[in-house]
Amino acid sequence: DERAADDIFCDVKLTPAKRFGFFPSPPPVVEAIFSNVYQLEGARFLEPSAGTGNIAREAVRKGAIVDCVEIQKEHADTLRAEGIYNKVSCQDFLTFSTKTHMT
Repeated sequence: DERAADDIFCDVKLTPAKRFGFFPSPPPVVEAIFSNVYQLEGARFLEPSAGTGNIAREAVRKGAIVDCVEIQKEHADTLRAEGIYNKVSCQDFLTFSTKTHMT
């Protein structure tokens, strides 16, 4: 199917994850997000549902100062361990305030 070849979601898991509806961003999606972004040098970038960091990691690679919010402790701990993010907050992004966390 020719259309399937152009569909970046073609091989994405469609069944819900058991915890928090976790859907990691596959590399083709991350590439599409940043396809016209050549650098983010020094820009602040907030990833409100960081998961395993696929989008946040690419923003760092492009030069951004990245802050991550992730509700799942295991993922937040892994993001912290990478040591490449400005701040990692383990909480629900719907309760997150940039005024108290990003100053």
